[in-house]
Amino acid sequence: MEFMDAVCARRSVRKFTEKKVERELIQEILKAGMAGPTALGKNPWQFLVMDESGSVEKLKEALPYGQYNCTAAIVVMGDVEISKHYWAVDALIAATNIVNAAADKGVDSVWIGLYPFEKEWVVVQEKVGLPENVKPACVIELGYGEEKLEARTQYMEERVHWNKY
Repeated sequence: MEFMDAVCARRSVRKFTEKKVERELIQEILKAGMAGPTALGKNPWQFLVMDESGSVEKLKEALPYGQYNCTAAIVVMGDVEISKHYWAVDALIAATNIVNAAADKGVDSVWIGLYPFEKEWVVVQEKVGLPENVKPACVIELGYGEEKLEARTQYMEERVHWNKY
């Protein structure tokens, strides 16, 4: 799939089939996550992949929303010991690449935001046993959608300003 096709095909899917996403495919998707730009080249991101039903259910217990029937999930995190100021930015850039790469590979996803709400990310951090220095920025739930959503763009010319606001 061409890049723009994948970006426009990416949609938030909230109803998944029972078909599991293969680990090899998740690894390919994670490669895209790690290929994104990162402040000062520090790469503070880390990824916790949940692809067994018990671990997915345990993770969903910690989420304030995002109770969808996905077969896999990726907790996208940043290590504050590696990058105190940019851990969240770098993790969220990686997450953007992950959802776009998933669309490119025919895997559906939905982004569950945690950052900047510390009260929410701490619950996830504790539930899945993360060390204090590793902060979850978001969760990407993965699977195969029950229905195919139409590709689209949300381009709005009125939000584009050329040379002055």
